[in-house]
Amino acid sequence: MGLKSVAAASPKRKAAPKRAPVSKAVLKDFLSGAIELAGPVLDKMGLELVQAQCPLEGGQPVLRFFIDRANAGPDDTIGLDDCAAFSRALDDVLEEAGYDHPELDDYLLEVSSPGLDRPLVKPADYERFQGRLVKMKLRRGDKNASARGRLGRSADGGLVLQAADEVIGFAFDDVISCRLSLDEVFAGKDDSVGEASEGEEA
Repeated sequence: MGLKSVAAASPKRKAAPKRAPVSKAVLKDFLSGAIELAGPVLDKMGLELVQAQCPLEGGQPVLRFFIDRANAGPDDTIGLDDCAAFSRALDDVLEEAGYDHPELDDYLLEVSSPGLDRPLVKPADYERFQGRLVKMKLRRGDKNASARGRLGRSADGGLVLQAADEVIGFAFDDVISCRLSLDEVFAGKDDSVGEASEGEEA
């Protein structure tokens, strides 16, 4: 969760005997079903799912959704009221569907913003945040490489990372992880990160 992200939580309580630790396969299956039920709720509220997780914390499954405004601009942010409203709506849908799993005694539902260091997880994110400073991990042959720079486009429309001393071309499938940099949030635009001229290649 990013710095100063906002969250809303809704506990799900069931009286049940203690069981053995829940397997990762069960958690993955439970999360997948919850995401499917959440889809129509997100669409209706004009929201999008950034990430979803279902870790075990203190032996309790936590169904955690990170949401944002759909089709928003780069400076649009989501607030606590949005998270709380979605949490209530999703809670109602899960209750109405009788959503459960035979191997889960109870779980906690949490809804949060993606935070200031928002992850970029789908192609549309790379359009929304063009020009923003990011930190990335990229596949480079048999090795992985870390890079920092501004998202941009080459003359032929390909994705590039405008780093301080080079312009790195990459495809969406090359990305292992990418997050907005907090450096820019606190210090403003970093002039040490170079800008690529049109047609410049990696």
